Amino acid sequence: DGFVRAISEKTCSALYYRLKYKVEEYPFLSWKWIAVKFPDFSGGQNEKDTDDYAARMYVVFPFLSFSSSKFIEYVWSEYIPPGTVINNPKAKNVKIIVARRGRMLGKEWANESRNVYEDYIKAFGEKPRLKVGAVAIMCDADNSKSEAESLFDEIKVGKEEVLRGDR
Repeated sequence: DGFVRAISEKTCSALYYRLKYKVEEYPFLSWKWIAVKFPDFSGGQNEKDTDDYAARMYVVFPFLSFSSSKFIEYVWSEYIPPGTVINNPKAKNVKIIVARRGRMLGKEWANESRNVYEDYIKAFGEKPRLKVGAVAIMCDADNSKSEAESLFDEIKVGKEEVLRGDR
């Protein structure tokens, strides 16, 4: 059984897959993930300010340039409550939605299923005008100058929910 392991050592790493579809027709994104190691914020910083998260799942709505494209990031936060929507501190066209919080006991996979169409409206205050152009995974510890690790598996796009969240 295969999965993707993402490790960041004072840096960030991402892997993306290009695909094109209307989010209105295929609104659900489902995946399994594990946040193995969270970035270290003992230096007084926090996730919101540093924009470092052990695990991220991106949905990219590309346009002519980065600044005119739209991004939704689902993150696994160590401290921020699920459902929180955060403006990315570096780019107003990137919205962060906390999907999961805290450490899990053991190494059990956590199932996520999100209605990206509804989340887009919640995050940006309007219906999406662009098609999805890519999905991506990321592990990030560059700003905190620490380490992070996460695992990803079974990433699926669909008309209906595939993996139900286990919160």
